[in-house]
Parts: sequence; structure tokens; C-alpha cells
Amino acid sequence: MTRKEAASDADLTDARAAHSRAAANNSVADGHAVREKCALQSEAIARRYIQENFEAAEWLAVVVRNRQTGETVQRVTTAEQIASHEFQSWLRYKNAHGSDIYLSLNTLREHASGRTKNDVKDIRHLYLDLDEEAQRKLGAIYQDAAVPQPNYVLQTSPEKYQVVWRVEGIPQNDAEGLLRGLARRFGGDRAATDATRVFRLPGFNNKKYEQNFPVKLAAGTQPEPIYHQSDFRIEPISSAPGTISRGNTPAATELSSQSANTQSERDWAYAIHHLRHGDDPEDIVREITAYRTSDRCDSQDTSRLVSSSIALFLLAGTAQIASLRNYIVTFSAFLLATMLGVDPGLAKERSRISPRSGTPGRSAAGVSFLATLAVGALEVVRFHSLRPVPVAMRGTSLLLFAAAIALEMWAMVVNPFFSPDIRLQSEREHRLISCGPYRLLRHPGYLAMLVAVPASALAIGSWLALAPAVAFCPVILKRVGAEEEFLQHNLTGYGEYMGNVRGRLFPSMAFRRYPYQDLVSSNSASPGCDRRRR
Repeated sequence: MTRKEAASDADLTDARAAHSRAAANNSVADGHAVREKCALQSEAIARRYIQENFEAAEWLAVVVRNRQTGETVQRVTTAEQIASHEFQSWLRYKNAHGSDIYLSLNTLREHASGRTKNDVKDIRHLYLDLDEEAQRKLGAIYQDAAVPQPNYVLQTSPEKYQVVWRVEGIPQNDAEGLLRGLARRFGGDRAATDATRVFRLPGFNNKKYEQNFPVKLAAGTQPEPIYHQSDFRIEPISSAPGTISRGNTPAATELSSQSANTQSERDWAYAIHHLRHGDDPEDIVREITAYRTSDRCDSQDTSRLVSSSIALFLLAGTAQIASLRNYIVTFSAFLLATMLGVDPGLAKERSRISPRSGTPGRSAAGVSFLATLAVGALEVVRFHSLRPVPVAMRGTSLLLFAAAIALEMWAMVVNPFFSPDIRLQSEREHRLISCGPYRLLRHPGYLAMLVAVPASALAIGSWLALAPAVAFCPVILKRVGAEEEFLQHNLTGYGEYMGNVRGRLFPSMAFRRYPYQDLVSSNSASPGCDRRRR
């Protein structure tokens, strides 16, 4: 090769490299341009939605919630500030880093420090949150002459919608009555019937799922007309007689409707809040019962048993019996702590309705537990058929109950597959759990149940309630055997795990060191806790 030819080849190589670098730079620039264009479109959608619905000087709440980190930020400011480029840029940043974005649909008082019912200034919207069979329900709304055409329909996730009507001149109590009436008529979420509700802001992504889902306005959006109370020819549902209202509890409503994972947990929070404020137990029972009669859950959903147990406790006639009150408060505290600590996927799994699950003893266990609570409550208040349980034994039993529930809560927090059904959760990549209490025994949750239910009877103060409590135990033992056999045949690594962790229901003093014990995940609940899933 001549020197001239070599120089020509070198020039060609340099030209190719320069072309590659230029192409890469152009690709990066194009990607940046696309992202910037999407950001501007998102900001335009959100700004237009805010400006169409509110005056610049009106005060609103923006809620930014990150489900992964547990961070929740609320900002109360003017519509003009929320629609500004700086505020929208902050919201886009938070959304890009995992936070969902919500906006209040009713205006707040100037410089309000929170978002309670007392902070609401004017009712500007009525709304529905449609989850199950949302497409069919949406069609029913458009075909029903009793309600006007919605101003906005937001698609917030696959096959789920939020329906919004612009209104004016409706008092707050009347608006909430209409919200409850709309929810009942069209099958909307009955937790979304308070005047302080926040809905998703269009133009941002729903971060609830693995893949981002853009919250978007359906075709046909029309900010006009603005409707009045007479335009909604439906029967409103007013609050129950008495001093209480399902939607009139700022603290409890806020917690129950937004943090609770199941309706049972919302009922517990609601009942405890009103008991502490001295409301009549019979009024609380009527309110829970009325709310539950049109509950959208299937009748075989065992979460109803917990809510029913609250009603039966209150039907005992008083909340002044110390043992009853202490038991309810203790149980509720652990329910709420569990609610905040469990994996979101587990919460969804535990609320899943599976009437044909084939899980042995699931219904029988629920009935036995419910019977224990009902018999105990009625015995200590009304019947007095046996001598009372000594106060010291009641206190000791309550501590034992608390310890058992704490163990169950620990198991649920470290085990994101703590399902009420015996099944392999393949859709959630079901794998072995060997951390936390699972290092010491294979079924800590069942041990907790076997201790907690008999302890409940004595903590309440009823010898008679021990009968259904004892009947609960063989049901659980049968279930333990069935689950053990199932996991042996279906869950990879479970046979080896059985050999290393010898204790089934009680810790074995001769258990061998589990080989995964030294593998520490960055998510570990405690040092040396292997987060491999069961």
C-alpha cells in the first residue's frame, strides 16, 4: 500500500467516525426534543384544565403522593400559581420520579392550612370514580336522562374513569348527598363522595402500574355548561339520623379513603374515630350497615366479616366496657399499622374475590373468628351467663393478643405473598421467603392466628367465647397441612427450606443455618434478612 493510499484510508476512517458521532449527537438531540415536546404538551393540558375550571385567584390543593417511598406532599395555593410554568415544572419532576399528581375539585378558603370540610369554600364539581366495569357504567351515565352530560371524563388507568360535572350554587351537604346518590345509582366508588376529594390531574402519568399510564381527557370534553342542583334528578343520600355522617370526619375520612387498602380497614378507622368522640354506638352501627348494604364487594369477600364484627361489638349496646374498648383500640391500631406497612401488591391480592379458590377452611375460619367476637361482646354486656374473666387475666390476654397480632403483622410486612388463598402467585413472580420470622418457623402467620383468637375471647372477658375460638384451631391446623403439601410440590426451594427450618408452627431449637441467610437485600426489613419471596 502506498503512502497516498494509506492516508486515503485513514481519512475515510476518520470520516466514518465523525459521521457516527454526529449521528449519535443528533439522536440525543432528537430524544431531548421529543421529551421537551411531551413536557410542553403535558403542561398545556394541565394548565388548560385548571384555567377552564377555576378563577386565577381561587385557592386549591395539590397532592403529590409517591407510593414507593410513602412520601405525600400537599400544597394549598392559588389556581394561577398551580398553572404557572415553575409549579408545573416541579410537578413534572415529581411525576417523573414516581409520584402521582392530584388536584382538589372544590375551592378552599384563602390561605387554608389543610383540606378538611371546614376548609372547603365553594362546591365547583360533582364527580364519580368508576373502577369495575367502568365502560358499561360510563355508557349508563350518558344514557340516563336523570343526569346531565358530564363536562369531563378522565381515563386514569386501563378501563377506569373519573367523571366530572361543573356545578355552582350547591351547598356542601347537598353536594355530598348527590355524590352518594350518584355513586349508588351508577356503581361508583363510595369512598369518593366527600367534598374534600382530590382527583388525578390530566397531563400527568399514573404511576400505580409498572408502565406509565397517561391520564387523559376523553373526546368530547366541554367546560360548558355549568349545572345546578335541579339538573340532577336523582335521589340524594343524606347522612344517617343523629350527629354523625360518613363524610363528616376530616381526620378519619382522610385516612380511610386515601390510605386504607380495604373497606374493612376504612370501617375500623371510621368506628374508632366516632367512638373516641363519644358518638352513640347504635348510630355508628346504622351508618356502617347502611353504607355496607350497597357495598360493591362480593358477598363471599371475607373482609366483610371484620366489618360485621365491628357492628356486632357496637350492638352490644355500649363502648364503655373497658375490655371491649381496649380490644377494639388494640386491634384497630394493628390493622392500621399493617395497612401502612404491607406491600401494595399484597393488599390487592388479599382483597381479591375468589369464591372458588379451593382453599380449605377459609370461610369456616372467618365464621369462627366472627362468632368469637360476637359471643364475647354479647356475653360481657348482656347475658352474663358465666362468671366474668378476672381483670388480670383480661389484661394478660390482651397483651398476648397484641403480641400475636404483631407477629402476624411482621410476617405480612416481610412476605409480599401472604395470601388468604393457597395458590402460586405466578403473576407476581412468587418465590421463597426466608427472612424475618420465616427464619425461625415456616408458618408464623398461622401461629399468630392460633394464639390471637383464643386470646381475643379472654381479652374481651368471656369464657363462653372460648367455644368458637377453640373451634377455630382445628380449621387452621388443617389449612396448615394443606398449604405445606401444596408448597412442597409447587414452590421451588420449599423442600430445602423445610430441611433447614424445622419448626412448622413453633420455632425449633435445632434449626440449621439457612444458606440464604447471609444474602442481604437492599430492601431488607432487618439486618441479615434475605428478601427472597415466598
